[in-house]
Amino acid sequence: ERHERLRNEIERDLTLAKAPRPPEGDPATGLPEAHEATQAIGALIENQRTGHILAFSVEHFESINTRFGLTVGERVLQTFAQHLAQRMHAGEKLFRWHGPCFVVVTDEGLPDSMLAAEAARIAATKMEYSNNVGLRDFVLPITCAWTMLPVPRGTPLSGVVRTLDEFAAGKLSVSHHSGRPLVRR
Repeated sequence: ERHERLRNEIERDLTLAKAPRPPEGDPATGLPEAHEATQAIGALIENQRTGHILAFSVEHFESINTRFGLTVGERVLQTFAQHLAQRMHAGEKLFRWHGPCFVVVTDEGLPDSMLAAEAARIAATKMEYSNNVGLRDFVLPITCAWTMLPVPRGTPLSGVVRTLDEFAAGKLSVSHHSGRPLVRR
């Protein structure tokens, strides 16, 4: 039974490896990647527009990859990317940052409190990924951490990128469970 389960996982991995990939963007999600997000943030700053960045990171992603394999990890990222994309508004752009981190760049003039409430609503929405390994079905809850970065006119791009990198690396953790972001460094 164990050998058959491993063989099934290997076959799934090979099938995924042979699947056609989008010509551009992140291979797992098809979203534009971090360098394109950096360009969008740079354009926001260069055009002297005030904007915001919402960053979301799938929690426990390394343990999902370790326990269930890279194929399941990629599908969790795809599920989460679809979840975010379905909740996007006009004028918002979604990107895949590093690791399990996604970035939304918006140049809408919404107040911080409205954007924070929207991010909290997105993060609190119940998400699950269901699949089977061998003969066993399983459901993975998908949870995320999030942060919001206001980008006022004149913000240095390098500072924004550094903060996003810290968030993606888990050095800047944000709790959304209390209903408001609590940032700990």
